[in-house]
Order: sequence, then C-alpha cells, then structure tokens
Amino acid sequence: MVNVITRLGYDVIRLAGEGAFGRVYETLNHKTQERIAAKVILKKNAKYNGYEYDDIKSEIKNEATVMSDFEGVPNVIQIKNKVKNYEDFFIFFMNYCNAGTLKTLLENFKKIDDEEVLAFIMKGVFDGLADLHAAEVAHMDIKPENIFINVPSADKRENITFKSLQEIIDR
Repeated sequence: MVNVITRLGYDVIRLAGEGAFGRVYETLNHKTQERIAAKVILKKNAKYNGYEYDDIKSEIKNEATVMSDFEGVPNVIQIKNKVKNYEDFFIFFMNYCNAGTLKTLLENFKKIDDEEVLAFIMKGVFDGLADLHAAEVAHMDIKPENIFINVPSADKRENITFKSLQEIIDR
C-alpha cells in the first residue's frame, strides 16, 4: 500500500491512525508540498455494524462523493482526488488535520479545561454541521473519532495562543 501511495505522488511520513476499515497515513504531496491524509480501506476488513464490504461499498463510495462536494468549505473534510480502487483496497486522499481527532485529545488529556480550546473545537464542529445541513446532508455518525482537529499555523491564529493544542502537535 505504501508503494502505491508513493507511485501516486505522495511521500508517506507516518501511520497516523488505524480503524475498523483500514489505515490513515500522513503524507506529503510531491507537487504542492501540502500535507495530505491518505485513507486506505482494506476491503477484506471493511466491516460496519456487522456488514461486510460488499454490503456497504455503495455507502462508502457515496460518502466519498459527498466529501468531494465540499471543496473549499473550511470545517468539512474534503476528498482531494478521485478514489483509487484496487483489488484488495482502495485509497482516497483528504485534508490532513495536524492535531488528530477529538478522541485522541480526550485519551491523552482525559479532560480539556482550556475554554479557548473548547470554543475552537466546538465552533469548528458546529460550523461544519451548519455547512452540511445547508447542503441537505446529515452526518449520521458524529462521535469523537470522527471530529478531526486542525490547528492553524501561528501566522493564521489571529492572536490566539492554542498552547494546549500546540503541545499535542509538538509530540
């Protein structure tokens, strides 16, 4: 899989996470030097609520199609290219979020008591949901592992420190 990602024009930096469907890699686009997440879904492992891949492949493709429709919407993860379908797996590239998921934050810190950080996270969640709902899309699976957090670079923070989140990124 890593070889396929490289052939598609991306350097694999690290394995960013694993889930029921497959793996997510942090990558670097050769042309743009942009960090991108490569999601690799293993067809033999793709199970959701007891259903096998063949039963849910249309749902996965539909999700990828919906995600690609939100280009330029800041609080909705977007597919960066067409889904690449291979015999045992498929890959799609999407926004890379440098602070991981809300689940990761909660596992690492147990409690987030910095009001500035909480406001930043919740504003992103609510703005993203508002954008989805405006397009008549319902998320249907809102949970901490599906809430991705991207901390803006220091020059784009508008005098907000985000010290707590920056500590996570620096690990």
